[in-house]
Amino acid sequence: MFFYVDSEPPGTENYSAPGTIYEEASEDFRRVLTSGVGCVEGPSGDRWGTWVSALTPLRPTRSGAPPALLGIDVSAREWDEHTGAVRAPYLAMTLVLAAVLGFLCFFLRRSELAQRRLSESERRLAESEKAYRGAVMNMLDVFYRVDGEGILRMMSPSAAELFGYASVDDMVGRPVEILWAHPENRPKLTAELEKFGEVLDWEFEARRRDGGTLAMSVSVQALRDESGRPAGYEGIARDVTERRQAELRLRQSERRFRTVLENMSLIGVMLDRDGVILLCNDFLLELTGWTRGEAQGRSWFELFLPEELRASARTVFRQTVETGVFPAHSRSEIVTRDGRRRTIGWNNTVFRSDEGRVENVTIIGEDITERLRAEEELRLDDMRLEALLQLNQMTDAGLQEITSFALEQAVRLTGSRIGYLAFASEDESVLTMHAWSSAAMAECRMKEMPRVYRVSETGLWGEPVRQRRPIITNSYEDPQPGKRGCPEGHVRVARHLGVPVMDGGRIVIVAGVGNKDADYDESDVRQLN
Repeated sequence: MFFYVDSEPPGTENYSAPGTIYEEASEDFRRVLTSGVGCVEGPSGDRWGTWVSALTPLRPTRSGAPPALLGIDVSAREWDEHTGAVRAPYLAMTLVLAAVLGFLCFFLRRSELAQRRLSESERRLAESEKAYRGAVMNMLDVFYRVDGEGILRMMSPSAAELFGYASVDDMVGRPVEILWAHPENRPKLTAELEKFGEVLDWEFEARRRDGGTLAMSVSVQALRDESGRPAGYEGIARDVTERRQAELRLRQSERRFRTVLENMSLIGVMLDRDGVILLCNDFLLELTGWTRGEAQGRSWFELFLPEELRASARTVFRQTVETGVFPAHSRSEIVTRDGRRRTIGWNNTVFRSDEGRVENVTIIGEDITERLRAEEELRLDDMRLEALLQLNQMTDAGLQEITSFALEQAVRLTGSRIGYLAFASEDESVLTMHAWSSAAMAECRMKEMPRVYRVSETGLWGEPVRQRRPIITNSYEDPQPGKRGCPEGHVRVARHLGVPVMDGGRIVIVAGVGNKDADYDESDVRQLN
């Protein structure tokens, strides 16, 4: 391809002389010559710059002549500026139209969503009204609505059967006082409504059509008109006649139970699930020295159980409450106000709710302290007789064997842990230690154990000789008249019982025992004598 003619002035920088080869000709240039179809080509660059070109084919006038084309070049920069200016209004219009269409679509979408929400709300409202009406129509309790004039405006179908009418149509439109056995009490309900806006579980005596009465419980809320003025009330009424009767029977049963508790010579206590005393009878109070005001409402475990038993007893009680399995009979100790211990045999009764949950426990107790003591004395008497029989049969035994046997039996019969036997001189001025019990010997850490003691120099253990009678010391470690203390390594003594053994009016032996778990008393003296 070459130039025929150029519009640039000859001799200028961009002039192309005729015959100049156009080496940069693009495929579009060549396609115009071969196809005979014009086009706009570019932007494309050559040695003279970057152009947008309009190309039109020129058909030769004589046969055999080569084809040619007419080309017009426009600087690509000027072309962009020109086309930009031309396009701007249309682009702006396009953008405005797009914004309008977008807003219209958004508005239509919002309208569609709003319509859907409205339809869904209407559907749900219809379902809610249907469910509400179904609930009202089928409820066993009574729903009712009263206007500001006190006229019944709506009642659920259950009201007709409850109040003895053929249908609720016989009730709606009539004053609500037809349902009150004592209409003079209704203003109290309306006053509460005006004050609080709602009233819960208000109980009153209702009237049936045949004149019978019902115990009713109502929960109502006030209604107001658009201006906020009172417009009546609506609520739920429930027949609680059977509950009232059950409560009455329960109160009567409790009164009978209390009467039985108060008039029997047994301990009677009712505990809640936490072991708190709900009820206790006079027998328990007289036995322990507490008053009713001091006992009721207090923890049974803290007030009446020995300190060392409280934690374990509380744990066992809690477990039995949870499982619901209580022993029918049990035995335990209680402590009186002045610290005395009494052994009680218990009979336990559990009261449960309708669901089977343990509500409270009633325990009836018999004070068996004296009976057990008598039984123990009989047991010890039998043991003493047996020991005496064995002692009587020891005719061939030596003195040491006989005294050791007697000493061990004395320790056993009194429930002691240590014991001793001392012989008295003829003038009762000197005590010679003859034997210690085996346990005492095991505990003793004295390097030298003296055997001969002058009575005048002895401490508490010499008092049976000085006073010529049995001496009980249940607090040996406390300060005592005549106490002189124990030598280093001596057996620790907490309680002590010393008994003088007489022969023809003269003291021949002092028998002593010590460290019984409980206090010594006259029964222990009797066993040693």
